[in-house]
Amino acid sequence: MLRTIRNYLAAGAIVALLSLWGSMLIDQGLETARTTLRNWGITPALAQQQFRLPNGTQQENHQLVAGSQPTVSGGTIANGSTDMMGTVTATNAGNVTLTFATAWAVAPFCVITDNSSDEIVWAIVSLTTLTIHGSSAQGDKISYLCLGTTQN
Repeated sequence: MLRTIRNYLAAGAIVALLSLWGSMLIDQGLETARTTLRNWGITPALAQQQFRLPNGTQQENHQLVAGSQPTVSGGTIANGSTDMMGTVTATNAGNVTLTFATAWAVAPFCVITDNSSDEIVWAIVSLTTLTIHGSSAQGDKISYLCLGTTQN
């Protein structure tokens, strides 16, 4: 059990580092794009008037995520939650299962945390579901972040 928890913690740390590295690459690419647009005479105001930002882009240093809300059993899901991230509230002690609105092509890497207590929680992930296990109590708010890849 302890080894499993350590493996999840290590996986979470790796995901966090990869996310940070990816964010730095995105930031570098966005700065290059901003410079190019400025050189072409396209101002931010003009860009906002002429172009719509697609889902999943960065605006004012925040990652925007939109998508359908997953369904949940054993809890309720917060408004604005998506397959990628969100918060659920446990309605009883036990498991909470999210069924993704859209199945992943490859099972995602998911990180979860119990925001209400110091109880240990862990996730079992498949292409279609994220099941949260642990000793969460009724009313605990559990946040999740799932990132996908194109490779097994």
